[in-house]
Amino acid sequence: MPLLFHISTILSLRLSITVFNNHDDLHLYNVSYNAHTGGIPSGLYGDHGTKVAGVIGATANNGKGIAGVASGVKIMPISICYTDNELGIAASTTTNFANAIRFAANNGARVINNSWSFDTSSPISEINNAITYAHGKGCIVVFSSGNKGSAVSQPAAGAPSATLVVGAIDRNGYKSDFSGYGSSLDVVAPGREIWTTDVTGGYTCVLGTSFAAPHVSGIVALIWATDPDLSVWRVRNIIEQTTRKIGGNTYGVDPLRLNGLWNQFVGYGLVNAYAAVSAVSGSAPTADFASDTDEPVLHDIECRVLKNGLSTSSGVHLALIPQGYSY
Repeated sequence: MPLLFHISTILSLRLSITVFNNHDDLHLYNVSYNAHTGGIPSGLYGDHGTKVAGVIGATANNGKGIAGVASGVKIMPISICYTDNELGIAASTTTNFANAIRFAANNGARVINNSWSFDTSSPISEINNAITYAHGKGCIVVFSSGNKGSAVSQPAAGAPSATLVVGAIDRNGYKSDFSGYGSSLDVVAPGREIWTTDVTGGYTCVLGTSFAAPHVSGIVALIWATDPDLSVWRVRNIIEQTTRKIGGNTYGVDPLRLNGLWNQFVGYGLVNAYAAVSAVSGSAPTADFASDTDEPVLHDIECRVLKNGLSTSSGVHLALIPQGYSY
């Protein structure tokens, strides 16, 4: 059966996350939400959401810009505000954040990307309850680990166990100095020198765990496009079990970590789209989401980014690889 697949992307580490709706390289779902005001549609409060969306789903093979991890997947934008918003808008409440997650779960999203955090050391029960609700609706919830270079930020650190928490690595496969780490960290993905979409309608180079998390959200989309009947836990286990051990780290046994050897700085290791999809399909296809259809089309994984008209490739284990990126 055709798979109607939507990814919701909520907030940022600094500004609200909503998506510029006229970017030629992005495809937005026809439902959006402004969790700050409780209204429809979403509002454009900053550029962060557009950058996150490009990593997830910028269109491949269109002669423009970049290729996202799950090319052409439809994005459901949801907007929230922080206290440091330069527009002078008051901060959203934890209820607003929880409502954002619940809205995504209730309106067709299967992957909820959260490239944001709170400046608190305490778990936030209202948001955790919303995450648990989303898991119960069959959603994977992905969080960035935070950019403080210390323990994983809240609410990721205290999130329910089915949540995927993602840290960032550099071009050499080592943990980025800003990346949050510790007992809550699950996996890592590229978080430096990431080319992605911008609110100008063009492209920009970014860094942060905010841009590592959407790599994982894109891989979740590829897995579910291959087999939409997999459970939340099965998808999470596949991602963790198919990682690549990197960066000269020492991995060990943790009784609370059942998907292999683990390390506090890079989790189970670098996510591997090729291996994850192969674990589901028994081969190596991945999914392309065309702009005019909801039915996924299988094609070979090609990991590349177009910059200044040039196409480069970096194997088959990750997408959105800038020129010169290597592992």
